[in-house]
Amino acid sequence: LLGGIKMRIGNTYFDATVLGKMKRLRKNLLQS
Repeated sequence: LLGGIKMRIGNTYFDATVLGKMKRLRKNLLQS
């Protein structure tokens, strides 16, 4: 996944969306 993000480094909107989803998932996992 990180490799894909690095390959799309030019697409900052995509990177921000993925990072936001990962943060949300991690938060949900910690709360459950």
